[in-house]
Amino acid sequence: MTSFCGCLKYLMSYQDLYNHIIERAKHRERPNCYTERHHIIPKSIGGSDDETNIVTLTLKEHLVCHELLVKIHRKTHTNLIFAVFAFFQDANQERVVLRKRYGFVAGWLRRERTLVTARLIREMGHAKAARWNQMRLNEQRDYLNSLGSE
Repeated sequence: MTSFCGCLKYLMSYQDLYNHIIERAKHRERPNCYTERHHIIPKSIGGSDDETNIVTLTLKEHLVCHELLVKIHRKTHTNLIFAVFAFFQDANQERVVLRKRYGFVAGWLRRERTLVTARLIREMGHAKAARWNQMRLNEQRDYLNSLGSE
């Protein structure tokens, strides 16, 4: 028998799912597991470091939220794919375990990143797109590493 929450995911939009995860995280006790800070509105699309824009998520919730953000903003903010891709490139031990467990998500991300990169190559030319691509990955990796050191 499918749970009620299991049925809801088929009726909700990506934005509704994202909002549900964020609202649930805002109103609960801090989980008894590894957690990460998440910008509700990502800095890359105008969010701030203000505490009202930050919520504590479990690692799995954090990954799901970033995946949802990519899907929500697929056409307008393609740079979000690099944040999720960097998520899987991080050497943090918790993330390494997650990467092994959810390798299929990493496959989806590689395909998305390839599509974004192909579009950039068409728009900018190969050399400029490659530099931009690497710059975004480095920025996201540095940012994610700074979160882990807090």
